[in-house]
Amino acid sequence: MPDWVNNALRITSSKPERIQAIREKLFTTDDKGNLYLSLAVLIPEDRSNPYYWVDPETAHILPENLNEEGKVFDWYTFRCDKWGCKWDIDPEQCNIEEDNDTNIYVGFESPWSCPVEWYRKLVKDFPDVSVELVAMD
Repeated sequence: MPDWVNNALRITSSKPERIQAIREKLFTTDDKGNLYLSLAVLIPEDRSNPYYWVDPETAHILPENLNEEGKVFDWYTFRCDKWGCKWDIDPEQCNIEEDNDTNIYVGFESPWSCPVEWYRKLVKDFPDVSVELVAMD
């Protein structure tokens, strides 16, 4: 099992419409209707990029869902490259608090490392919003 990193994300804006835009780019609901942070909402797996389709034997990936060329999607490399960690956020380990439509606080765990690449995209996509991420292992 991986070591888990505790993360604290704080998003602040004086404009409630910016906070709403971020909500739509970060959160989804589980099968019970509970809201949680998902790295895949901001950066979904891009299966159109041929770089991430590999030979299953060479990459030691189970040959499930082979494409027409006999290659399999290398989800592990994609996620590490684009998110900074290997799995998405566990809904059970995600705590969201909101304050006055101008602040969002999210506590969550990520496997092995902080989702640094995901964070970089978030900051790039929302340059007019204050975004802070603190990771503790």
